[in-house]
Amino acid sequence: MRQPSLTGEPDEDNDFLAALKEEALLLVKEDLCEWLTTVLGVEVNTENFITVLDTGVHVCRLAKLIQDQAQTAFNNGACKKAPPSSKISHRANAKTGTWFARDNTANFIQWCKDYGVKSECLFESEGLVMHRDERGVVLCLLELARIGASYGFPAPSLIKMEKEIEKEEKMSAMAAAPALGKKNRNEPQSRKNSAPVDDLESEVRDEMTMYALPTKNLLQIRRIQDAWHCDLTRISQGKYIIGGKQIFIRLRGRKAMVRVGGGWDTLDHYLATHFPQKIKEFSNGDAYFLHIKSRYKSVA
Repeated sequence: MRQPSLTGEPDEDNDFLAALKEEALLLVKEDLCEWLTTVLGVEVNTENFITVLDTGVHVCRLAKLIQDQAQTAFNNGACKKAPPSSKISHRANAKTGTWFARDNTANFIQWCKDYGVKSECLFESEGLVMHRDERGVVLCLLELARIGASYGFPAPSLIKMEKEIEKEEKMSAMAAAPALGKKNRNEPQSRKNSAPVDDLESEVRDEMTMYALPTKNLLQIRRIQDAWHCDLTRISQGKYIIGGKQIFIRLRGRKAMVRVGGGWDTLDHYLATHFPQKIKEFSNGDAYFLHIKSRYKSVA
């Protein structure tokens, strides 16, 4: 049976998917660059990202800032569990490509392991020092940002969006609890849960105004629906059912991002990888997100 083509040219499908994947990585990297610039006081952008970090100096500085925040949070009672006892050290005058850069990076990676960065989010020292694994560095820093946020360290916008979604899911679960309580004839528990739900709902509503898709952007989502021939139902602001699956969509700049598993993807790459059978050959129409034939032609 012939497999559906993403581009109308089956031989170009791999290049097409690779381009979408790189675009998703670029959006995450942009968010991390803004965050690193803010917390480290060093200009980091998508062009100099790997060269700024390749001595291991600034990633070790970042680790030290998170380490200090974790200890402060524990001392203040903001977190109950004591942070790992590991300490980060580095040589501040390390040069690109040197043994000291590798030593700094190795120290950072070990510190990340001690602080709970998942193995699938780690990279080898050469990946940073020799610029061989930029994707691995991006994923590691995003995971480290999540850990830092758990101690109250300033977070990049994507992590703030994740926290917002987690609160929204918690609110939904808490709101459902009173109904279950009634079935179990547990009215006191139902009343006990009602106040926190109200407080959490207000908090989520405030945060969603920052990141969730506003009403004016629904037209763009509908255009994506028409382009990809997939069923899309809006449940609430920022929450949709696509192809029978519930997803959360948020804006990163002017691009729609989807929360998937432990990370983020662009909406168009998500659809390309999850619903290829829905795809038709695209034309250069008005759809903002998907100008497939002109924008996503094969990459070098």
